[in-house]
Amino acid sequence: MKDYTIKVPERLTGKKISDLFEITTDFLKSVEQYDRVTFDISKCRFVNPAGTVLMSAFKDIYKEKHPGIQTYIRYKKGNPVTKILQSFGLYTLEELYDDSFVKSISDYAVPLELCLTTDECLLVHKKIMTQVKQRTNCTKNTYASLDYILNEIWDNAGTHGYKCYYSEEYPKPIYIQSFSYKTGVEIAILDLGQGIAKSLKAKKEYRNLSIDEILIKSLEESVTGHPNNSPGFGLFSTSELIKSNSGELQIWSSGRSITVTSNQSRTGIGGFESGTLVYLKIKSQIDTNFEEIFKGRNVDNYLEDHQITL
Repeated sequence: MKDYTIKVPERLTGKKISDLFEITTDFLKSVEQYDRVTFDISKCRFVNPAGTVLMSAFKDIYKEKHPGIQTYIRYKKGNPVTKILQSFGLYTLEELYDDSFVKSISDYAVPLELCLTTDECLLVHKKIMTQVKQRTNCTKNTYASLDYILNEIWDNAGTHGYKCYYSEEYPKPIYIQSFSYKTGVEIAILDLGQGIAKSLKAKKEYRNLSIDEILIKSLEESVTGHPNNSPGFGLFSTSELIKSNSGELQIWSSGRSITVTSNQSRTGIGGFESGTLVYLKIKSQIDTNFEEIFKGRNVDNYLEDHQITL
């Protein structure tokens, strides 16, 4: 049996996720030569939700391209990240069912979900926002802002990624996982669709732009709208929230990536040739100006319209 091992970095965040993207994508070129692929997390010490959805998606990608391949996780039982990933829903280990650490982390996580319809995405959305309400000290403005952009991101994954402009069912899953704690919220959403560059290059005004230019452009207002008359406000408002909140936004798509913080935006390596991974991290205790981000919309009206009680 021919085995291929993908060694997961010690800290699976930021640039290391970009590095893992390159490794996992390169393996696709030779996946049919192997009988099994193993993700070795034995030396990993920390992983965020983006790492969770990435490993899950690539397990499915390999099986789609080579149905006979087997996928495994190599782990150390005493390693905290083994328990974190169990809590995040990447795998199930019976010996950790009653582990107190796993139970504790599970109280703060919405485990990995693979959604095939808008209703399934909406259900996970509600789980995440309930967790945010229960586990963080999120302000009213920040809570409302997060609720809005979360809906926009998973809707983008379906409408732009899978081109489901008029359908509520997706041809492949949307992967969603989140982790909330007193001072922060981390959410990762991934699709296996066409990618941001291909989506925007369908419009003639973007056809001559580089991928980096397109990723930067996608964060501008009214750029990523679609035939259902969406205003294209999703990634723009996400970027604006991150900047005002001192948070972090990372997008991997079309073979490249872009990172947004409060003081800069920069492009870099890594990402699906097809598909998009969006990861955002906000500081729940920092208040945001909802009306400024959302062009004068009143936060209390938003909460009332969406039947949200805080």
